[in-house]
Amino acid sequence: MTEKEFDLDKIMEVSDGHIDDILYSGRRHLHTKLMQFWSFLNSNPITKHALQALEKDNQDFVDQIDNYFKNDRFPLLKNNILYKLEESIINGGVFGYCFLKNVTITSERTQPEIEEIFGWEKVSNYDEAFESFENMVLNPFYRVFKWYIEERQTDNSEDYFSVSELQKLNNKIDDLKDEISSMYNYLNLGQEIIFEELEEIKEIAKSQKKKYVIRIIIGSLLSYVTSSDQFHILMGKLKDFLSSIGGKSISIIENM
Repeated sequence: MTEKEFDLDKIMEVSDGHIDDILYSGRRHLHTKLMQFWSFLNSNPITKHALQALEKDNQDFVDQIDNYFKNDRFPLLKNNILYKLEESIINGGVFGYCFLKNVTITSERTQPEIEEIFGWEKVSNYDEAFESFENMVLNPFYRVFKWYIEERQTDNSEDYFSVSELQKLNNKIDDLKDEISSMYNYLNLGQEIIFEELEEIKEIAKSQKKKYVIRIIIGSLLSYVTSSDQFHILMGKLKDFLSSIGGKSISIIENM
């Protein structure tokens, strides 16, 4: 898989495929499928960044859960953590994240931990244990993970665009094209070329950080400026446009 393929559309397609593989893996191949899924999430910059954001946003709860896994304190884990999973969707997703992170460390841990934590006294009944694992780990984690990929919105220029932010970006790009078009006679820019580059940015934004995308937008537009009047008009448009898509934290905008 090339870097170009690591955009949001491909990420969700591959991730959904990994989830299906886990659900139908069976007892013998479960750990392998979990390892493959976790490896994919940590090898791609967008998904890895989402995992890091999930952990940072819920650091106290993550540290508490990780401590139980680190010390194999499963009875205490049941008594002190599992009841919290019903308090919020986020709690369930965070627990799922910690479970997957910890049980994919070594190849020996997955099966006994699933059965010990979720099988209760019926440790020999794998199907019941896996059903609990699916409902308490896999599904909650994936639901929260997808929220970070699809819905999360931030002003941090180091973040990647979520799906909802990409939709907003695309709409803003279309609005910017309309404004440039309406001012064409005055600006006298090569708008067809600019429009082509702005359309390409919609694709670039699926796999690049906000700061990189914003710098491309600035460079694309300003490269066609040939007069001070054009510069000042476009600067006004760019400030409003870039701030509206999460670019206000970038120093280059603040210095315009």
